[in-house]
Amino acid sequence: MGILILVRRLTLLTGRCRFVTFSVALALTIGLFSTQGAQAAGAVFQVDVNTRLAAANSHDTYGLTLSLWRDCFLQAKKSPEGYSEAYMEQVLARIDEILTEDSADAPAAAVQPNIIVAQSESFYDLTRLPGLQYERDPLENFHALESEGISGTFHSHYLGYGTGYLEMSMLYGITELDFGAGTNICFLEDDAYEKFDALPEQYTKSGYRAEMLHGYNDSLYNRTVTYPRLGFSDLLFSADIQALDFPWEGGIYGGYYMRDSYFFQAMLDRMEDINSSGERAFLYGITMENHQPFDPEKFNYECQIGVTSESLGEEDMAIVRVMLEGITRADQALGDLTDALRESEEPTIVVFFGDHRPNLFMTDGDTVYTKLGLCPDNDTVGWTPEEISDLYSTDYLIWANDAALLQGQAGTRRDSSITAIGPQLLELTGQPVTRYWALLEKVSQVCLTNTELYFVDGTGTPSAGVEEAALSDEARELLQLREDVLYDAMYGQQYITAEMNEPSSDGS
Repeated sequence: MGILILVRRLTLLTGRCRFVTFSVALALTIGLFSTQGAQAAGAVFQVDVNTRLAAANSHDTYGLTLSLWRDCFLQAKKSPEGYSEAYMEQVLARIDEILTEDSADAPAAAVQPNIIVAQSESFYDLTRLPGLQYERDPLENFHALESEGISGTFHSHYLGYGTGYLEMSMLYGITELDFGAGTNICFLEDDAYEKFDALPEQYTKSGYRAEMLHGYNDSLYNRTVTYPRLGFSDLLFSADIQALDFPWEGGIYGGYYMRDSYFFQAMLDRMEDINSSGERAFLYGITMENHQPFDPEKFNYECQIGVTSESLGEEDMAIVRVMLEGITRADQALGDLTDALRESEEPTIVVFFGDHRPNLFMTDGDTVYTKLGLCPDNDTVGWTPEEISDLYSTDYLIWANDAALLQGQAGTRRDSSITAIGPQLLELTGQPVTRYWALLEKVSQVCLTNTELYFVDGTGTPSAGVEEAALSDEARELLQLREDVLYDAMYGQQYITAEMNEPSSDGS
């Protein structure tokens, strides 16, 4: 499509010259998409055609037309050197060798708990922001539950947007960096989402029923197409949730969207119904109450907790109070959810995390983060890896209504991420997994985040990119193996894709 657009533009630009035909324009355009031709054109127009950039940065740097051409050229994902069937057989053999190293014959989990994954809109520990003073703890439930569960920094990969991309990374183990520049991982070819068994399918093969609940409608991120291919048997959006007709007192909506407390009650209702049918529940819930916009009147100017600042004016503080009220409500809903589960006889694990921090703009166009000194300006180009890592992270919690389900890890802290939380959950529940997810678990030990902006290793240490990271040869090999597997499945001949969906060779 990109080639045809450029052909038409070249034809229009040269159409007044009788010596230039459509075929010539086509030949010129195809030349622009060859490596040699693109390098030459890039030199003429001073466009870097080698380095991946985030779309916003690329558009700001080169303008729309050159940025689109650059992205189209980069979409051709480079194959691993020596890619062939023999090469991929060696990759598979090496993966099996790694998976069997130091492997123990762990017994199967004695209990299959229900799993409730709550992706909380714009939730993070805002008490970590400097320069704000609260009259009491706005995250009293989250902070209390940390002592009962596993918690820590959650590397999100995004700031202020990108919820659907985060879901795909968690549920399918892929990121934007695994594809050519400009590729939207929520809008791949339909069969791309069936190349690997997704996270829900690791559970549905063992007697679970997977359902997704979303507090808004079905119009965003292609969920109605992708989620059934990832193993979800039912998708419940706002109207479907309201049709459940479970006991509820009070309003359904808070601010502009569905209340988190109502939404979590719907998840409990679905868990009860699934359990009554003899199945275990894997529920993935996406909340909306704290979604932007953060207009001062969003919650009718209500703010349950007083907050002050010496550096922000009253108009800016009105916006801060909206953020504070939304996160307070999310925390209270989390408390209601866990209180209800304490009374339940059904063993249940809750995975709770914020998808990203809000991109909270103040009255002058700066964000709350620049105002409070966490970054120099709104342009990430000038940020240090440490600043990016901090602002592109939220917080997470894994909690269970039976401490034994946490395998002795209650009260511990460890960094996790949108690509590490799935393997972390699988390991915790002792779930049999495929080679693919066993490999992702190994990778998560050395890499929590790898994006166009920054890299975070398994210890939580950020750097500007994977090349700059202080990684061992073994860690780099794991990253390359993962890249080989994904190339083979998504761009190559799928030499070992079937084998990656088979049980891992370590017996897990």
